[in-house]
Amino acid sequence: PGAPPSPSPPPEGAASATGGPEAGDLEALQLYSLTGNAILGSALIDAETSMPDDEVVVIGHSMGAITASEVAVRQCSRRPVALVLVSPAFLLKAGADLEPPAHPKPRRGLSLGNVLSLRLLRAIVRAFLQAPGVVYSRGFWEKGLDGAAYKRKQLGEERFAAQVLRYRWPSLFRGWSEGLANFVVARLADGASEDVGALQRLVSAKGSGNLRVLIVTGSEDKVIPASLTKRLQSMLECEMVVLEGVGHVAHEEEPAKFSEVVAKFVRGKGVAIA
Repeated sequence: PGAPPSPSPPPEGAASATGGPEAGDLEALQLYSLTGNAILGSALIDAETSMPDDEVVVIGHSMGAITASEVAVRQCSRRPVALVLVSPAFLLKAGADLEPPAHPKPRRGLSLGNVLSLRLLRAIVRAFLQAPGVVYSRGFWEKGLDGAAYKRKQLGEERFAAQVLRYRWPSLFRGWSEGLANFVVARLADGASEDVGALQRLVSAKGSGNLRVLIVTGSEDKVIPASLTKRLQSMLECEMVVLEGVGHVAHEEEPAKFSEVVAKFVRGKGVAIA
């Protein structure tokens, strides 16, 4: 109840060795969750990758790192995977238990009160996103990027303006506001449990020997401080690189340095652990 109509059926080839839901089993609201995105993404890789011994490189940034982690977990049961997490935004409470439960609880349905609340929230988010002069406005993204990620003076006005325009473009697509509103609702419906579950599965898969993980972050990241990312690194016991003077979007702020670090990791040459 309260979920948007289901989109067209996802591509075939979504068979999973993880025992989790498949692309064809997803409920409408789940399609907009990070885990639902990962199931569809993994199905796409299966459809496009014919060589089981070829290593797949999966890269995810911020909340997208959670989706990338779930894709990597599903893929590493079939083929080698190199996973790159860029300023990963896992929502974890201090002392969160990462031991997978012996008897996982089934997914609960939403109460009528929750459904009505989420419907109202979705309508409010859509109205905000569609309001003239808000999300598509230059000032909205300039303030957001200035405060969360980019160092404007360091990038230069011309390059900064180009990046702002790229962030404004998606709002021109039909259905964009509805899709983002559905994502917000799906995210709130699952809460931090989605993040904990994804990290539990990633830690477990990391021990399989078929999954390599690299974390890349910026020393000036104001969204996900390096101290929190360091905690995640210790959980995963993986390599980590901190790019000095870089904020939350390393691959856009310093694309050359970022590409060099990732290339070394993918080629198996190793990178310095921060």
